[in-house]
Order: sequence, then C-alpha cells, then structure tokens
Amino acid sequence: MKTFYLTTLLLSLSIASSAQTQKGALNINGQFGSNSGGQHSNISNGLIKSFSIELNPNVGFFVKDNWEVGAGVLFGITRSRMSGYIIKGTANKFGIQSYSKYYIGKRSVRPYVILEASHTWISEKTKFVNGNTQGYTSANWNAGGGAGVAWFVTPKIGLFSQLTYNRDLERQIKYSTGTLNLNFGVQVNLGKKK
Repeated sequence: MKTFYLTTLLLSLSIASSAQTQKGALNINGQFGSNSGGQHSNISNGLIKSFSIELNPNVGFFVKDNWEVGAGVLFGITRSRMSGYIIKGTANKFGIQSYSKYYIGKRSVRPYVILEASHTWISEKTKFVNGNTQGYTSANWNAGGGAGVAWFVTPKIGLFSQLTYNRDLERQIKYSTGTLNLNFGVQVNLGKKK
C-alpha cells in the first residue's frame, strides 16, 4: 500500500511540474528578498552597512515549454548606516521589471536560470551627524542574472528561490555598483491562455 501512495504522489508531482511550465501557461508570481543586503563599502574611512528589502509582483507567460517571460513592478526600501559623518540614510524605490527564466528538467523540483532588467526611481534622504539632512532623487537601469530552484507543490502552486547578481548604472551620479540578491517567491498557475 505504501508503494501505491508513493507512486501516486510522485506521479502527481510530475504532472504538477509539467503543467506549470507548458507553452501557453500563464502565472502570477511574487517574490521578496534582500537585495544588496549586507553590502559594505569603504568611503572616506567610514564603513557603510546597508540592508534592502524588495517586493516584486509579476505576471509570467510561457512562450515555449520551460521558457517563461514576464514583467511586473518592484517596490523597495533601503536603510543604511555609516560610521563617521553620516548617521543614517533612507531610500525608497519603485520600478518596472522584465525577466526571462528557463527551467531545466521535468521534475517537481527543478533548477532554472534567469535574466532580468529593470528601471527604477529612487528617492533618498541622508541625515548627517551635524543635524543637516540632504535629499535627492535618481533613476537608474539595472540588469543581471542568476539561477534558482522551483518546487511545484501542486498543479496550481509553485515555490521558488533564486540568487542573482545585478548591476546598476545611475545616470545622474554616473557610477555603477553590483549587488548579490537572494529572493524567495510563490507562483500561481492560471492555466493556458486561450
């Protein structure tokens, strides 16, 4: 009897994973995570410690079996502290994002590779030790890629985690910075687009 239940479970997980990544499948997904969390930089003999968290709701579509493209919005907040002349900094981020994922294999747990690009608008405020506050806004392009793993729990629900490296290029300040990002998410399969 145990063999029957185990075989049934494995078969249903296999069907779940193939249904979620078939050509024409549509899903909504959301991810959250620490983007540029723990990024450290040495500036003017001071150490910047920052932590960022982002939320990204997206819609994805499978243009071919295992190949998903999608787009959505992102919201983020960053808090940073620096020893020396800056007490703390706060940045709020809003952006639009696009991505492309390719899933490898046909099992219920599968790895994937991802490429992503976004355009973000950031509003930042910095408070200095002397009590002065300075604020500015910027817009920047971001591109990157990485890898992840998805677990298709049922034909409708999938969980995923991904590690990506992204590079920013801020147009107003003219410098670039790279970040390592760890995100977790959930996707809901809406079925095939008619």
